[in-house]
Amino acid sequence: MSDLLHPGNHALFDHMRLMLIARDPVVSWEEISEEFGGIPVPELIAWFLSYRLPTPPKIIPPSRGGLEPRDPELRAELHRLRRREESLVTVATETPMQLAIVQGRIKSLERTR
Repeated sequence: MSDLLHPGNHALFDHMRLMLIARDPVVSWEEISEEFGGIPVPELIAWFLSYRLPTPPKIIPPSRGGLEPRDPELRAELHRLRRREESLVTVATETPMQLAIVQGRIKSLERTR
């Protein structure tokens, strides 16, 4: 099996996924195989189908006691960090999809010249 086809190669999986969902022009498995150095199509398909995406980040739950610091400055920092954590998790989970949408639109606009 090719060195590219390892379980942690998320960039390859994402690139292949975008190629497979392309509609204009449609990209075949054979063309994808050629792009990655002629990896046999059955191996490529088997790797793609068995690939597991990394688990998305999650917000850590509050501690069991749920007690906040008594100091107002520390309590404010805790609330600020909780909001920041929520924002970062949202960005991390939504960014790949939004990026794919933007890149797809860029490609479609570049083809209409």
